[in-house]
Amino acid sequence: MASSLFLGLDINSPSKSITLSAPKTKTSLLFLLILFALSSAKFLDIEYQTYGWVHGKKGRPENEAHFHWKHEDDTKCITVAYDKNTNKFLGINTFGIRMRHETFDTWLTEKRDVDYVINHLAEANFDPEFYSRFEKQIIQSYNNQLQTA
Repeated sequence: MASSLFLGLDINSPSKSITLSAPKTKTSLLFLLILFALSSAKFLDIEYQTYGWVHGKKGRPENEAHFHWKHEDDTKCITVAYDKNTNKFLGINTFGIRMRHETFDTWLTEKRDVDYVINHLAEANFDPEFYSRFEKQIIQSYNNQLQTA
């Protein structure tokens, strides 16, 4: 009964999980709709974006595999979804790293493979000048993961 009175929102990354709940009101429902409609937001000092499809463990198609990278300070991470049979890029979640929507839209439309996306992440990075860049670390982690797979 209590669950029908509250609206819940879970935000998950590989290292952190936040659950927000608020009384169900028109305002909280509108906020939730806006949040999901944008699919990119800065919320509680968490910069996160999703492009394409990145399924959680529940409901993940059998052919979908993930590559995860997490910075050592736990403030930045990415999850890249791809088809494990064809290596086709399916989507990406980013936390703490800003990316260009247009670039991922192009790569999804062109049906690029995951290797291409990982090796061209610098083209998608949208962090302002003087921010640290992490593409080299991500590529190194991706290549290490492939060698141990």
